[in-house]
Amino acid sequence: MIDEARLKKIIGTRIKDLRTKFGKKQLELASAVDLKRTSITNIEAGKQMVTLPVLYRICFELEASINDVLPTFDDLLRHKVEANHNDSGVEIGGKTMAALKRVRNV
Repeated sequence: MIDEARLKKIIGTRIKDLRTKFGKKQLELASAVDLKRTSITNIEAGKQMVTLPVLYRICFELEASINDVLPTFDDLLRHKVEANHNDSGVEIGGKTMAALKRVRNV
């Protein structure tokens, strides 16, 4: 199952990283993509989902590819790893699960 909260957080973090790398302030980016600064703040914090048209405008302004912002499908998967033989377990992300599988197969 896709973790939507994780999706928003990853996209927001990547947008913030690109924005700061590009040297733009939140207000500058917001004005360029026709949003309020608070929307950029919320997107970067993972509190607000960015729409596709806005995401494309953000990528254009930051001279980035959409692939620089969007996570892979595996980054969004939630996996439950059983702690014991009972029903208790821990949910982990796709990359952690892939690494765990590699270690178990060694």
